[in-house]
Amino acid sequence: MLRLIVIAITVLAAARAWADLPEEPALDHRIGLAVHIGGISDISGDQALELEGAWRYAGGTWLRVAVSSGVPLPVESGRVLEGRLGVERRRETCGRGCFYTGIDLALVAADVQDEPDQTTLRGLFAIGRAGLDGGSGMLRFRLGVDVWLGAGRVRIQEPEHMPAIDETTTRFLKGFAFTGGISALF
Repeated sequence: MLRLIVIAITVLAAARAWADLPEEPALDHRIGLAVHIGGISDISGDQALELEGAWRYAGGTWLRVAVSSGVPLPVESGRVLEGRLGVERRRETCGRGCFYTGIDLALVAADVQDEPDQTTLRGLFAIGRAGLDGGSGMLRFRLGVDVWLGAGRVRIQEPEHMPAIDETTTRFLKGFAFTGGISALF
């Protein structure tokens, strides 16, 4: 009987010591690179590279900033620049894979030339994001969809139109993009 008591005390003491061990630190920073292919209605399609940084705020909630630069599609020339600030939600322990959702506020500047016509956009968008996130503990891969809703100042210049068009309007804009990317957690 004394042996059983000693074994029980030893097991309980060891269990208590294991419970007191500090947990491994959570990886709560992310840097990533993504590719967007999509576009804004009535303006242009575009393809862009995005550089993002994210910080775990609490549990499965991340604060996110991103900057992207791209070019219009398919035969137009110009540039598309955007800066984003947002929040993202996914399971706290994503493991090999999970879904993510998020929303960003974005400032967008686009200049599109389809000689001799030119379109310029300066706008503010809310961008809803959703997709799949998978990979290992440190290296993650993503596939997703972005949905754009916003408003902006659009200037359209068509000098060869009869009569020539040069108008600036503020209007509601929408769009979408397919995204794919890779990120590292640390």
